[in-house]
Amino acid sequence: MSSFVMKEDTIIVLDIKNERESKIGLVAGNIWINLKKMVEDGSMEVEMSQAVAGIKGTTFICEEKGGVSTLKVFEGTVELTPKNGDAMVKVNGGEMIVASYEGLGKLAKLDVESELQTLDKNTRKITEERMAESKSGLGIGSIILIMTALVLTVGVAIFILKKKR
Repeated sequence: MSSFVMKEDTIIVLDIKNERESKIGLVAGNIWINLKKMVEDGSMEVEMSQAVAGIKGTTFICEEKGGVSTLKVFEGTVELTPKNGDAMVKVNGGEMIVASYEGLGKLAKLDVESELQTLDKNTRKITEERMAESKSGLGIGSIILIMTALVLTVGVAIFILKKKR
């Protein structure tokens, strides 16, 4: 259920030797990723020239142009590890960051509306849906968790009431 959209003139290299650790090497261009949550203990990375983005269930764009790596996160969190030895930084939804050979830039606010306009209609729709789901905080997993907690609470209350009688 994950999606990848590459713009023209994008070059990637797939590293699929380990099924638990997926890697995409972004050589040049722009790739939009809508990654549903990975299987437990699974991971995915997008390796760019200046940094590596570690991902679990998020929607974002990686750009590689002229030795400059850019990460733009729509929703979720991406861990970006620069290759120059700087510390890893967490980039949250609505934020972006640039990495060059000199190191990481500062976290900046992402102009989400402008970025959405650069996406094709289908990709924009998926991104908007994921952002709305993220803001509501009530994805299907959250709803199941709430329902389970409610059933357990009622079950415990009934058990205690019967025990008192």
